[in-house]
Amino acid sequence: MRSRLFVFVPLLVCLYTAVVLPQNPPNGTAITGQVPVSQHVFLIVLENTGYATATDPTNPTGYMPSLVALGSTYGHATNYVTNSSGSLLDYLWLSSGYCHSDPSSTADCVYAPFPSGVTGLHDFGCTGGACVNPATQDYWPITDDNIYREMIHHTPSPISWKLYAESIPYAGYTGDRVSDPSSPYYGYDPHHNPPLWYSDVGRSHAQAAQQLNMVPFTQFVTDLGNNALPQYSIIIPDDNHDAHDGTPAEADTWLQTNVFTPLLSQPFFQPGGDGLLIITFDNGDDDGAAPVYTAVIGPKIKPGYVSNTLFHHQDALLTILQSLGISAHPGFSAVAKGLGEFFPVTGPIAELSATSISFSNQTVGTTSTTRSFTLYNAGNAALPIASIGVSPGDFAQTNNCPASLDIAAFCTISLTFTPSVLGKETATVTIVDSLTPNQVVSISGTGATPALTVGRYGTGFGTITDTTGAVNCYPVCTVHFPFGTVVDLIATPLPGSVFAGWGVDCSGKAGCSVTMNTNADVHATFNAQIPPRPTTAVVDSTNALASNLVGLFLVNEGTGTTDVNLADGNIANFAGTQPPTWYSGDHTLGFQGGASLNSYLDAGTDLAFDQMPTSQITLVAKVLASTIAPAGIAEKEDGNHSSGFLFGWNPYGALRLTVEKSTGDMRVATGAGVIPAGKWVQVAFTWDGTVGSASAAHLFINGIEQAKAVSSDGSGKIGYKNATNQPFRIGNVSFDPMAGSLKGRIAYLAVYKGRILTSTELNQLDAQLPIK
Repeated sequence: MRSRLFVFVPLLVCLYTAVVLPQNPPNGTAITGQVPVSQHVFLIVLENTGYATATDPTNPTGYMPSLVALGSTYGHATNYVTNSSGSLLDYLWLSSGYCHSDPSSTADCVYAPFPSGVTGLHDFGCTGGACVNPATQDYWPITDDNIYREMIHHTPSPISWKLYAESIPYAGYTGDRVSDPSSPYYGYDPHHNPPLWYSDVGRSHAQAAQQLNMVPFTQFVTDLGNNALPQYSIIIPDDNHDAHDGTPAEADTWLQTNVFTPLLSQPFFQPGGDGLLIITFDNGDDDGAAPVYTAVIGPKIKPGYVSNTLFHHQDALLTILQSLGISAHPGFSAVAKGLGEFFPVTGPIAELSATSISFSNQTVGTTSTTRSFTLYNAGNAALPIASIGVSPGDFAQTNNCPASLDIAAFCTISLTFTPSVLGKETATVTIVDSLTPNQVVSISGTGATPALTVGRYGTGFGTITDTTGAVNCYPVCTVHFPFGTVVDLIATPLPGSVFAGWGVDCSGKAGCSVTMNTNADVHATFNAQIPPRPTTAVVDSTNALASNLVGLFLVNEGTGTTDVNLADGNIANFAGTQPPTWYSGDHTLGFQGGASLNSYLDAGTDLAFDQMPTSQITLVAKVLASTIAPAGIAEKEDGNHSSGFLFGWNPYGALRLTVEKSTGDMRVATGAGVIPAGKWVQVAFTWDGTVGSASAAHLFINGIEQAKAVSSDGSGKIGYKNATNQPFRIGNVSFDPMAGSLKGRIAYLAVYKGRILTSTELNQLDAQLPIK
């Protein structure tokens, strides 16, 4: 991970190849062809191997004969120099055309002002191993433009992609490297996984669907066999097979067996196919910015082509963007030359951004929104266009295509659908140009009855139904009704929430009635109900919910650095590097989150909590998580990390209880996603005190018991007798793999010792706290 100066000059390197033609002209001016759009684009990134090492046949551990043979057969670059010392920085150059580090501390990053055309670049604290926000010490997602954003939001349709990472624990895994060297997942390195560091994929639960594109390498074999590969595939061997921990020769053998043999035998890598495979390295020997062997492979590559042009990772990025039909050029790819010289120049080439377009259900007699695709001339001569037409059916097209499309120009064909009958319709857009065959795009759409879309909004929870039983929305649904149907909607809040009113095509709090003569959209807003209480409160001993109550924190003073446990009058202190934020209007408190000690409530030596989990216990909190990240609601530990308990959730929104024990820990957890972002929820756990029995612990959300996705009994004793002077903490987590703290708000925390609340009692607590 050492920093080295980024030198943009040609370097003298050793070349080993039996093929020397065709090459660049002697004057160094390469003839650049247009990169054709491909449906089968692959990138393989290896580690820490310089050009001379990979191509030296006298080096038995460094020489990579399979890779060199492929580069000699297809094409390879002799002067491809990596950008930055440190692995992650180079993966970022290959993804967004920049290193996203502070140039003043990273010598081979690039200072502003940037060249004309290079915009939107920022420092996200990236190093060779991570991108960390110095203010919070959290991983810092990069929000600059990048190839993943361009694929996800590509129009008229997204571009499919996957990262096949060897030894990643499971699809969508966003955690850190497994620390146990004996684990089968130990070889996976998160800082070799570029989409993990961008906000468009990253670690946020909001991007969970995109994170599922990060899959184990074993899926590559399955997708290849099922003809289900995405348009763009990134292949990342683990550290044993990428020359990071193993040798380059071992990496070469692994590639030949697992990638080259099965992949290059596919039809798209045969003559007439469109496959494109780029193989490069993050850095040279010892992870330093240096020349590396880079092969460009595919049936459209000039055979045996050797380039002496100076290239960097942004050139590979530009070529990949071009091959995917992406017009945007993030970062330094905007001024990169690209690898176009590896492709032959042939006359006009017509490239379509889509070969099929489907319209969703469209109400009969109404016109859809516009769907578009582009025609791009990827050749070296103008493309004459005679006509563009669509038939048959209820589709219409408009376009801005000229009679002759210039080199590297594109035009747009826009389509609409106005069904005249119910049912599915199909048609064809035919572009008659100078090429044979004509360019054809298939289109389809379905004429449908009017659609009613109903959605749940707000900070609370509830269901939306109708009197016919057709609608049952939680949280959003779309239902089609015959013309003229009158639909009467009913909003029913769940416990702890109130119905706040209708929106869009209905308003107010009364009933909602919609006549289905056209599509309609109705919003129902439910807000969480914060239990009302005075700003100065005492426990109401006559309330049944006060029995066995040992802790009640209302966090409702509105200002200050302390809070009181209403159950025994002991004072708790707010601690950490950031003070809490008070919300006196609704009597809640906002913890700052971030590092584990940023902001928390410390009950200190309040003996009511000592040895708490040795009998029946109930812990209940009303919380709102602004973002789903590892969070602690309550923690008790003895200072040596061998006993205590932790209640909170993990980065995937799974509710968790961990009881730390002298040998094995007891853990209980729900499935992922039960904790929503931006919603008030009541979270609770109960435990009957049975040592070493996870079945004795139960987790609840809004009074509803959750199924356990994880249940681990553990073993050993709970050593609380030595923990008398250790803190009971709220909003903080400092041990267990779920490190983090609550970034959000809390309305109350109630703790019962020697009592287990039922679901009914949990709902009663949320509606009426035992205070007066």
